[in-house]
Amino acid sequence: MRNVGTGRCLDIPGATTANVQVQVYACANTPSQQWTSTAGGQLTALAGQKCLDAYKAGTANGAVVGTYACNGGANQRWTIGADGSIRGAQSGLCLDVNTSTLKVQLWTCWGGNNQKWQVLNS
Repeated sequence: MRNVGTGRCLDIPGATTANVQVQVYACANTPSQQWTSTAGGQLTALAGQKCLDAYKAGTANGAVVGTYACNGGANQRWTIGADGSIRGAQSGLCLDVNTSTLKVQLWTCWGGNNQKWQVLNS
């Protein structure tokens, strides 16, 4: 998944299986950048080992988004919109890139390019 505003891809730093905040990084189609959308609305990576997760079930602007063991929680379910937004099912907030740090967080949806994503098929 490539962020429109930065031109970088959603990435797990170092392809670690530890719980870590996700970032955007130069697109390289590596395992740390390969995400799969499940029928249940989860976004999984590392061959299903990790799910994209709003840490501590965060629902406020700036809530950390990272990887965590898949557990089916509402904080791990996402809706990919036709407008390129990815919204958290629990919070209703958008997957947002902090353009200063290139870390991914939740933020009120406002339609900025840092909140728009392109799903790339490899």
